[in-house]
Amino acid sequence: MKSKPRFDQGFVEEQRRKKGFDPATLILAFTLLAGFSVGLLHSHLRDRSALQTRRVQEVLEQEAIAERAEKAKELKKKEDVCAAPNASGQVSVELWGDVATTPLYPEGHFVAYSAEECCRTCQDAKGCNTWVWCSDMLACGGACWLKRQGHPDKPEVHDKGHRVPWTSGILKKDFDVDPAHLPPANPAITTVVLETLHGTIRIHLEPSWSEESVAYLRHLAANPELCTPACEFYRAEPGFLLQGSLKAYLPANKVTKPGPKLMERGDIGWAGGGPGPDWFVYLGTQPATHFGTSHTVWGRIADEASFDVIEKIVQKPTTAPPGGMHMLDEHVAYTVKAG
Repeated sequence: MKSKPRFDQGFVEEQRRKKGFDPATLILAFTLLAGFSVGLLHSHLRDRSALQTRRVQEVLEQEAIAERAEKAKELKKKEDVCAAPNASGQVSVELWGDVATTPLYPEGHFVAYSAEECCRTCQDAKGCNTWVWCSDMLACGGACWLKRQGHPDKPEVHDKGHRVPWTSGILKKDFDVDPAHLPPANPAITTVVLETLHGTIRIHLEPSWSEESVAYLRHLAANPELCTPACEFYRAEPGFLLQGSLKAYLPANKVTKPGPKLMERGDIGWAGGGPGPDWFVYLGTQPATHFGTSHTVWGRIADEASFDVIEKIVQKPTTAPPGGMHMLDEHVAYTVKAG
């Protein structure tokens, strides 16, 4: 009788490996597959969650943008002082003030068809803070006057009452700056420079002639943005004078004093014997005996190059009535700065 073959565990394991039935390998394979599947699932869930988060963020951002736009729109509407009913202004009131000229309206007035149109034109015009509109087309033809008040709390009223056809309003801009809010006039500023399209004019200040006038010029030179659109030459008399304005968003000089001597070629003073802001350069070859010392004089032209520029301006075309002043057909604007 043949003996029963001995069970060889190693032989069995080898046969299983050859036939691909290794349990350990199968377990490892299933473990790896399960882990890979779980990883894919987690990755998919993360991507889906991130996508949903981004979509939520985009929606929130769009809502925030829309909300900000709506708030800005409402704020602009509230700040639109020219939109009705804000533009109703003061009915049957005519406010006074200096005429504010603009390049579009050099005379400072035009025909407007509503208070809102008049108000918006003033709002866009540098130097204008007061608008006056006539609502009676028969009485004053819908005229809109652009004006300027010096102080917002002290408007100058020219006329009021039920018979007055004017409606007036004040805008909170372009008022005089209180010198108390500015640094003291800088004594180091001894020269003021006017820049024109025709060249540079240099003015040497003379504080001993008029300290108050020179302080005004020093404030203006240190803050050139305060010069209004009226800072320009407008009158030219060859061999006699060149006249302009230094009107600024500053309280005008109010002090006048007799000149220290007869004016000579190149001397500068306030026009008309007043305190400014209109001023002139004397161009006569002889001392101005006809003026005497009636003008407040505060400076002089600094060099011949400046005289050359002045002569160019004086020779520009002018218009004058018989025996009247020669006004430049085109005013010559200038900026002011410290030299």
